[in-house]
Amino acid sequence: MYNFTKHVEWSEIGDTFTVGVYGSANALREVRASFAGKRFNGNDIRVINVAGLGDIKVSQIVYMPKSNKGKILDMYEQSDKAKTLFVSEDDLIEDGFPISFVIRNSKLGFKVSRKNLEVSGLKVSSSLLSLAQEVVD
Repeated sequence: MYNFTKHVEWSEIGDTFTVGVYGSANALREVRASFAGKRFNGNDIRVINVAGLGDIKVSQIVYMPKSNKGKILDMYEQSDKAKTLFVSEDDLIEDGFPISFVIRNSKLGFKVSRKNLEVSGLKVSSSLLSLAQEVVD
């Protein structure tokens, strides 16, 4: 996920780049470990547990690992999607998520929806699209 920060442009960040993780203590630990010691454009990166919509609002990336799909979709629908990159472990592209991780041929990759990215108002490099296993319009 850290590599997504290299290919996405956020218009406003503030002093801290925030990554929210919803619903899984294991995923929270893993994401914290993967972002440990890293910075985004000179800013500190903090990884938080997403307990509600307020946590989503302060996050630039929100990661939703496999969990209760209904709760994930409810929270997503209620959130302001602007300026937030939503990433799911389940394939939720058809449900509006911009990026979903997928496993194909025993390899972890991701698929991207251009249309869903436009909703977020984020600028994404063409190189991110070229790295995706699948790009959906």
